[in-house]
Parts: sequence; C-alpha cells; structure tokens
Amino acid sequence: MQRLGLIAVGNYAHYIPCLNKRAFGITEERYFLSLQSKTSVLVYRFQFLPWFFYFRLIVSCLTKANGEWTVLEDNGLCLYKNVACFAYKEHIVALAVNNSSIQLQIFQPTNVLVLKEVALNVRDTVEGLFQEHLENFHKKIDMYIVGYQCRNQEVFHEHDDCFVEEKAIYKKGKIRCPRHGMVNHHVLSESDLLVYWKRDVIAEISDFNDLMDQDECTRLSEPELKKMNFKSFEKLTKIGRDALQLYFDRIFPPVDLVTTLNSNKDNLQRGQYKMNQDQCTLLFPADNSIPTSSTFDVTIMYKLLRNFGQNLLPPTNGWGKKPEIGQKLPKDDVERIRIYRNEVEHKTQTTNVMEKDDFDLKWRDLSQAILRLSNGSLKQDIMSLRRLR
Repeated sequence: MQRLGLIAVGNYAHYIPCLNKRAFGITEERYFLSLQSKTSVLVYRFQFLPWFFYFRLIVSCLTKANGEWTVLEDNGLCLYKNVACFAYKEHIVALAVNNSSIQLQIFQPTNVLVLKEVALNVRDTVEGLFQEHLENFHKKIDMYIVGYQCRNQEVFHEHDDCFVEEKAIYKKGKIRCPRHGMVNHHVLSESDLLVYWKRDVIAEISDFNDLMDQDECTRLSEPELKKMNFKSFEKLTKIGRDALQLYFDRIFPPVDLVTTLNSNKDNLQRGQYKMNQDQCTLLFPADNSIPTSSTFDVTIMYKLLRNFGQNLLPPTNGWGKKPEIGQKLPKDDVERIRIYRNEVEHKTQTTNVMEKDDFDLKWRDLSQAILRLSNGSLKQDIMSLRRLR
C-alpha cells in the first residue's frame, strides 16, 4: 500500500484513508460556515474520478506538501472519509472529494485576511500533486476541468448545478452566470471568485455611479448633499482603519508584535519614537496582557509600521508625503489612509462638507487603497455605505 501511495507511514502511527469511515458532520459544517474570512471554492471536475485517486492525494499532502502542511487537530485529527483539513501558515486548508470532483477552500480562523500568497501556494501544491499522480494513469483521469462554485461556496458539498469553468470567468469582469440564466439569474464577478486563486486578478468595487442613491439625491438640497458627502467619506476613513489593521497584522503577527514592542519599550515610552500616555497604555497594558492591534488607532499602527516594519521600503514619495493617484504600493496606501483620516479629523464643525468633484476623486482613491490593502475582503463594507453626491 505504501508503494501505491495509499498509506501514510508515521513514526508512531499510520494512516490509511480508504479505511476512514468518520463522517464530516453538521457540527463541523457549522464551524466552517461561521468563518467569515475564506476563499471561494476551487473545483476540479473530473470525467472519471475513482476515490483512491483522492486517497493518494491526501497521503501526499501528509507526506509531501513541502513539509509545511500539518493535519488540523480538534479532539483528534480532522481527517474524515471525504474531507481532510490541514493547517498551513495559520490558515486552514480543506480538501473534499465528491462523486466527480475534488474541491479546495482556504479559511482564516481568526477572521483576519486570507493571504493571497498562501492560496496561490496551496493551489500550486495541489495541482503539482495532481500531475504527479496523473502520470502513467488511466487516460480519462487526466481530463479534469478547473472551475468554481458560482454561489454556495461550501467545500464539503458538491453543487453540480453551480459549477462554472474558470475559463468562462477569467478576464471577463462581470458576466451573467452561464448556469443560471432565468429564474435563478445572478451576476458573476471575476474578482469575487478568482481574486485569491489567480495572481493577476485584483479585487474591485462596482462603478461609482452604480452605487448612488439617485432618489435620495433628488430630495436633498445642495448644502445637505455636501454634508452627506462628508459623512459618507468619514465612514469610509473608518473602513480605511480596518484595512490598515489587516495589513498591519501581516507585518506584525501577534508574536512578532510583542517582541518588537518589548525590545523597543524605552524608545516608545521615553525615547526617539515616544508615544503619548494613552498610546503607551495600549502598547503596554498595565495588567501585562498581550497588546492587540484591534485596539490601535491609525496613528499607532502608522508609527509602528514606519519605524519598526522590517524590510519595508518607504512609500513612492517618501514617508509623510501624499502619494499620487497612480502610486499603488502598499506603503502608498498606508499613507493615503493616514492622510485622509487626518483630513476628516481636522475638519471643523463649519467645514464638514465636501464638494462633489472633491468627493468623487477622494472616494475612488481611498476605496481602491482599502481594497488593495485588504485584498478585497472589505469590499462589502464599502458597498454598504450610502454614498451620495
């Protein structure tokens, strides 16, 4: 069985996938459905798929997979008869087999952003193992199609009526779902389905005018519209703070953050990078609890990124300077969030208005910065704002 790739031999125990009768139950389903940060479901649809091909894939994930995958544990190994769950770089990788497909989905259990590089690496690993096992195999098994679930996004279920080929979506922007053209009609977004799985696909938001509430606009006077513009933009800067936190957590994971703060404590409390008393209270809690970025404001995160972010090149125009519209490095977006937040904070009660042209320009600039820093995970937050002009 080892020669056939159907058993994973360990130091203290062996695993034989074909003998595993453990069901993936409703409790497990509910847990995965509760996670907000996840990719779309990547589907490999086969013309002919014997389950032992899936068993060999799982064995390879256990014994190969760059040596970086470990089986997820929760009162035992999270290995089931048709689903296998792995831990990889603080993410959960779920692989499931069904009648005609192998499905892949990645989750971030702490609900921070799923890292695109993680998803791309996982896809490369899985497809590399596919090719390894397909060599010298039955000619029909190498005939698989790559696609996605168009709606459900449940890795543990095969939704045959929701399978859409990748080539039907890739480079198409937004299209009518080719599987649901009448009663169940809906629109597919390339960025929603492919953003984590294709390197050249980035998250986008709908066209600005599509999100305007024109009926509301006609009921407001010009001064009222200007005030509404300001209020909407103020809310957008708060989403900008959330995007900055997602980026901050990638640069300073919790363990690294504590190490950085403790090694620079004197500098932060009294020295070159001195924070005020309120900021120091958040960085060094009196009860010796672990500081968390969820309590940090834009200023704290900006200062730590600027002064202690290892191997971070400065923004295109340098730290403290406003980026141009076409400058889209992550550090440029960090500066945008700081600068626009400051503009809103420094407005007085008599000047909390925004002209239409100013609002349009700044909204586009900041919203795209948020999408880039968050890899699109805050798209719905942006779209939920009532944007008036």
